[in-house]
Amino acid sequence: MSNNLKMVIFVIILGTVTSLFLMGMDALTADRIEANKEAEFKSVILNVYDVDFNFNNIHDVFETSVDKVTKELALGENQGSYEFWVDPLTGAISFPFTGDGVWGEISGIITLDDAFSEIISVTVLQQVETPGLGGIVATREYLDTFEGIIFINDAIEVIKKDNTPNDPNQVDAIAGATRTSNAFRDILNEAYTAYKDAWLNGTEV
Repeated sequence: MSNNLKMVIFVIILGTVTSLFLMGMDALTADRIEANKEAEFKSVILNVYDVDFNFNNIHDVFETSVDKVTKELALGENQGSYEFWVDPLTGAISFPFTGDGVWGEISGIITLDDAFSEIISVTVLQQVETPGLGGIVATREYLDTFEGIIFINDAIEVIKKDNTPNDPNQVDAIAGATRTSNAFRDILNEAYTAYKDAWLNGTEV
């Protein structure tokens, strides 16, 4: 057997063993990854609703402290099933958002007041924007600027920062990341429009 053939066989065996190992590790960790994502999602909502918890009791606390509402839209361009999480004490309403940023998906959770108009909190759970530029979209410092912003005509606006006061539905863009800022605006506006339609017109299931 030639050395070249031995090398090819060795590479094939090594590749097969490595692939099987990675597949096994993925299978072993998949459930843990999903559990961590669920815990992170719940922790965001509980923190916004100012509910005390720890990661040993998070699921029980979430179950007893947060109301889940599912609504079905049978007609229209937004038809489908929508899930909301509601603070029974304040009426605050949380729901997920997801959409395309500049380099990939941006997803997270937005919480509105009981009138479904004013932003209480926005949290980004996933994004792949440029670190130090578009990636700022996931920082608490930037997301806190959305607190108190009001959807007017079902939309918020992103504007270039200047010295004039913003309107109630305006938030400053990220410096040097206009495309990410605009994409994030579109994601929030599209989620708001669909979820508002479901909240007001959907049938609870």
